[in-house]
Amino acid sequence: MYYYNTRNVPSQVQYGAEHPEFREYLSLWEKCRDCYRGEEAVKSKNQRYLPFLTMQESTEYYNYKNRAIFLNVMRRTIHGLVGASLRKSPIIKVPSKMEPYLEDMNMMGMTFQEMLQKLLTELLITGRIIVVVDRAENSRCYATCYSAESNINWRFEQSNPIMAVFAEEVNVSDDGFEHELHEQFRVYDFDKDNALRIRVAMRKIPDEDENLNEDEDKNSFEIIHETYPSFRGETLRELPVFAFNSVGLGLDNLAPPPLVDLANISLSHYRTSADLENGRHFTSLPQAWITGVDPDEFKGGLHIGGSTAWILPSDTARLGYLEFSGQGLGSLENALREKESMMAIVGARLLESKRGVESAETSRIRQNIETSILSHIAVTLQNGLRKVLKYMARWEGLDENEVHLELNMDFVDVRIPHQEIISLVQAYQMGGISMDTLLHNLKQGEVIPDDVSIQDERDKIEMDHGPTEDGPEDNRSEVLRTSEQEKLRRELSPSGRGD
Repeated sequence: MYYYNTRNVPSQVQYGAEHPEFREYLSLWEKCRDCYRGEEAVKSKNQRYLPFLTMQESTEYYNYKNRAIFLNVMRRTIHGLVGASLRKSPIIKVPSKMEPYLEDMNMMGMTFQEMLQKLLTELLITGRIIVVVDRAENSRCYATCYSAESNINWRFEQSNPIMAVFAEEVNVSDDGFEHELHEQFRVYDFDKDNALRIRVAMRKIPDEDENLNEDEDKNSFEIIHETYPSFRGETLRELPVFAFNSVGLGLDNLAPPPLVDLANISLSHYRTSADLENGRHFTSLPQAWITGVDPDEFKGGLHIGGSTAWILPSDTARLGYLEFSGQGLGSLENALREKESMMAIVGARLLESKRGVESAETSRIRQNIETSILSHIAVTLQNGLRKVLKYMARWEGLDENEVHLELNMDFVDVRIPHQEIISLVQAYQMGGISMDTLLHNLKQGEVIPDDVSIQDERDKIEMDHGPTEDGPEDNRSEVLRTSEQEKLRRELSPSGRGD
């Protein structure tokens, strides 16, 4: 039987303290996330990604920034990699009681497949995401995902995690329509008796007649909730926090985002675009000029256009257009193309418009190299989600050994060409290969669906056509023969008659 017991604890704790590595990686995470979100997010950061030009005024900078183009290759690349990773459904088995959990992992409608997609996307953006397992009072286990930016602090003792802190925003408005967001901190740690506890602390909201200075407000917290989750009368002794990183599992196993190089090149491309568009703006809009006249003679202003004539009072007056040559724009255009090629090299294959002719095997090798990052992330996801599901099973009093999970590790489309299928069938009909070899190759070539085993396919063939044991050619031919295949078989036979 599970229960939650609430206890009072002192509040003089700096719940908002940040881990040194959190501060080290935060700017990288934010940069990659801004690049993923796209142009609006990048441009909203102003000088962080696009500095002022020398002597540039605010209005000029506004126009300079808005003329620039941010090419969102980050999102396109990540969506392509996620699609490659999830092109085959995972193989998952859990105890029967937990099967409904797979349709609602977080008790808010998120399916296991959706959670898998979220984890994979976050790992590609920031290289980090945390899954926390909890159990609702008088209910069941569920899993919650926290972004890298939310996990502000953690602590280890003898290589074992003993604390994890997450920053959250909650709406404290009493009005059902208004949104008044306040920061709170969810703390998972152990008390002096090594019992798992979960505390929720919020920065103190002063009363109307209470004045707190900035330091007091920052360091004042209120414990609004504290629980000691238990299982069958015993408090838990294990931190239900599972950190996924692009290089492995663990709260302390941080690494730079896997696509940070792509983000850096994208931002450099953005700055070059700003310079190019700014230069094009000035070169394409020449400035009229006039000398040798008294400005007072043109108090009504000067108008430029085909229906307008100027009468110059002096024969020394001169007029013309001031135009920039734009000789430097070519180098900026070349720089843009170079950076687009660099983005393609580090991950954004979708930018490339065309390739030279290459063999199927060369293409497969290239694709395997380009998506190699997925293999590390997929292994991490598989191992981490197994631990999450096993932990949930244990907390529910179920057999964790019934949990089985296999994620797709084949990221490249290897469907066998039609002509190769015909050749394999011919080889089987002529006695060159066995039925098992034929079915194995069809399975590897994704002709046989993932959820159908070779034995299942053999059983279906026997049900439709009779036994498929290797034997007389006529018996095998009845199973897979078509008019086209029979014709080709006759052509390839030594006598040319199909003998």
